[in-house]
Amino acid sequence: DIGVTGVQTCALPICLGNLILTDYLEFRWYVGGELRMGVRLARSQANGRLRAEPDGAERLTELLGAFFAENIPVVSSPRELAVRMAALARLIRSIIGNTFADEDEHGTLHEQMEGFRRVLLHDLTAEQFGDMYAQTICYGLFAARCNSTEKHFSRTHAAYDLPKTNPFLRKLFSHVAGPELDERIVWAVDNLAELLNRADIAAILKDFGRATRQEDPVVHFYETFLGAYDQQMREARGVYYTPEPVVSYIVRSVDAILKKD
Repeated sequence: DIGVTGVQTCALPICLGNLILTDYLEFRWYVGGELRMGVRLARSQANGRLRAEPDGAERLTELLGAFFAENIPVVSSPRELAVRMAALARLIRSIIGNTFADEDEHGTLHEQMEGFRRVLLHDLTAEQFGDMYAQTICYGLFAARCNSTEKHFSRTHAAYDLPKTNPFLRKLFSHVAGPELDERIVWAVDNLAELLNRADIAAILKDFGRATRQEDPVVHFYETFLGAYDQQMREARGVYYTPEPVVSYIVRSVDAILKKD
């Protein structure tokens, strides 16, 4: 649950399950992207003064009570989780872009981008950096949630839940989503962590594997996620599932040719 003020809000009702948008005069409550209730406390007058609405305070009390009592359904399907994660990933990408533009060249994000350039991609652009940053956070949290044994999953413990068999992801995730995570991004990342905390991961992975016959749904879920996050990027990068028997045949054939010829 989160109340948001002073941010670009076009996508917020979609990616946050239980949300209040307000300019302190009007309050709008959204559940699952649909407007549930709106309340206006006061209206601006021509002389610059505010005129209170007769029943505004009483209706706002009702709205806040309903907001805090709302029980967001547990996410239990791969497609639903991918759509919710993708919406939050786009939101995080947007916040990173705005934050990057607002800070100077010595800011935290600028320093991190220079680190990425030195280690990974020397021609990395600010837009690509924001996209990679958002995807690393989102998929790192997902992988951590799938591997977590904690009763309550959270961002602060996620780095410890990432499998040790993927040291690159562990180090990268700790770098971008650890204690030094920019305060302007924290709320969105924590909301994603709470979405994953409330998700029925066992049911999601079980159904996902049953439908696609894939041995590692944590890896192959990325195709589903990327399709919801950015379909054009998925097509440009060719991120599509190849059946494992086909992959096995290709690998064995190449191995045989290399040995023989």
